[in-house]
Amino acid sequence: MTELLVRMLVGVTLGLTLVLLLRRPARRVFGAGPAFTVWLLPIALMLAPLLPQGLAPAAMLALPGLTVTPHVVATLASPAIMIDWTHGLVAAWLLGVAVGLLRLAFHYFKLLRGLRAPPVAWGRVLAEAGSKLDTRRVRMHDAGPAVLWALPYALVLLPTDFAKRFDDVATRELVLRHELTHVHRGDALWSLAMEIATALLWFHPLAWLARPRFRLDQELACDAASLRALPERTVNYARALLDSVATRPALPLIPWLAEPQLKERIAMLARMPPGALRRRVGFIAISALLAGALYVAGGQASVHAATDPGATANHRKSMLLSRIATHPSTPPKRSRKASRVT
Repeated sequence: MTELLVRMLVGVTLGLTLVLLLRRPARRVFGAGPAFTVWLLPIALMLAPLLPQGLAPAAMLALPGLTVTPHVVATLASPAIMIDWTHGLVAAWLLGVAVGLLRLAFHYFKLLRGLRAPPVAWGRVLAEAGSKLDTRRVRMHDAGPAVLWALPYALVLLPTDFAKRFDDVATRELVLRHELTHVHRGDALWSLAMEIATALLWFHPLAWLARPRFRLDQELACDAASLRALPERTVNYARALLDSVATRPALPLIPWLAEPQLKERIAMLARMPPGALRRRVGFIAISALLAGALYVAGGQASVHAATDPGATANHRKSMLLSRIATHPSTPPKRSRKASRVT
C-alpha cells in the first residue's frame, strides 16, 4: 500500500511540475482553453499506477522516485534497535487530510447557510439582461458573482447589490454570460475537486503553489469562451471585471479575483485570441501529451530498495546463482594458487 502511495506521489509531483512549466507557453500558443486542459496531467500521472498492466505497459523511463523504497528505516542509539517510520508518516498524512477535509466541510456548510433566495424583482433584471439563467439556480451572497457546486445542480451566486454595482444592462448580460459559461463548463465541480486535492496534498508545496494558478487558468479559459461569440464586447467585459473587484475575498470552493489575476485577465483581453485551428491543434497536442504521460508512467513498474546491507548481499548472491544456472557449461575459474598445488 505504501509503495502505491509513493508512486502516486511521484506521479502527481511530476505532473504539477510539468503544469507549472507548460501552462504559460501553452496559453500563448494555443489559447486559454486548451492550456487549461494541461491541468489533467497531475491527475493522469497520479492515477497511472492504478491502471492494470494489460492496459498500460511498464514504465519506459526509470524515474528516480519509482525506484525509491517507501520503507524508511532509522537507526537509534543502538544499531540493533530498528524502527519503521512508514506507519507513522501515513498516520500523520491521514490526520492532516482529515483536518483539511473537515475545514473544507465547515466552510462549505457555512457558505450554504449564508445563501439567500433572490427577490422577485430580480426576475425582471435577469430578463432585461437577456439571460437564459433559471432563477432557481440563483442565490444571493456577498461572495458573488461566482458559482458553487451543490446538488442537484450548480448555483450561481450574485451579490446583493448586483443591480447597483452593474448598473448597465449590457454589463449585466456579460456577467451573467460569464457565470453561465462556468456552469456549462462544470467549473464549480472542478473547483471542488481542486479543494479536495489540496486537502490530500496538504504537505506538498507545489500543491499550494499551483492552487491560485489553477483558479487563474480557469477564469482565463472562461473569459475566452465567453467572449468568443461576442468579440466586440471586449471593452464592456473589461469594465465588468473592474466592477467585480468590489467583491470581498471569497470562501473556498469559489474562484475569486485577486489583483494579479485581474491584471492577467485584462492583459489577455488586449491580446489577439488564437483562431479555431490553433485551438484544435492545441487540444490534439495536449491530448497526445496526456496519452504519452500515461504510457510512460503506467503499468506495474517494480519498486524496490535494499535498506539492509544483508539484503543487498542476498540479492547479489541470488543474481550470481541465477547466472550459473543459466550457463551451466561455463566452468568456474580457479585461482593460480590452487592450480599450483594440484
